[in-house]
Amino acid sequence: RVDQLMTADVTYLGTVQRVGKTGATVEVEQLPAFLPWSHWHLPRTQKRRNLVGRTLEVKFLEADRRRNRLVVSHRRFQLQERLEQLQPGALVDGTIDSIRPYGAIVTLAEGLDGLLHISQVSKKYVRDVNDVLSPGTKIRGVVIKVDMSDGTVNLSTKMLESVPGEMIKGSAAVFERAMALDAIKVADPAEAAAGSALESS
Repeated sequence: RVDQLMTADVTYLGTVQRVGKTGATVEVEQLPAFLPWSHWHLPRTQKRRNLVGRTLEVKFLEADRRRNRLVVSHRRFQLQERLEQLQPGALVDGTIDSIRPYGAIVTLAEGLDGLLHISQVSKKYVRDVNDVLSPGTKIRGVVIKVDMSDGTVNLSTKMLESVPGEMIKGSAAVFERAMALDAIKVADPAEAAAGSALESS
């Protein structure tokens, strides 16, 4: 039964039975499951002791056979729901979290992670992303691919350029102009995302 639940990527309804310091015990499909607090976004005004009896959507994370319990996540359900709403061509706002040799890691709204691959920064060759962007920079990017397996949103800023190399000359002007846009037509999402997969080199 546990293996069947783990194999199927299905959303289940769970009812909070009790709460503790590290998480809550939730009944799912008549089985007890552990929901860590890190996998449940709680409003600051929400008191944990008032959660008992609450019903919420969860997805299974793992079967902890050593402790003989299932581990579930409400956060995973929330993220997947938001990811499914993102379509290629949509414009999203974010903040550069870090710069890697292969591109920039972007923090998007509501816990989503974005990747701006170095090949997607500008239509002109970019040797080092640090020459164009820096951590803390607020950006606007075009969604070119959503990876449901790891929750990564692949982005492009070169699609916002009116002329090749505009991002290199001054990214602020590109982002300011993009604020007036809602979406960009992505003719071939697969082609646009080429080279945008997470790489370490």
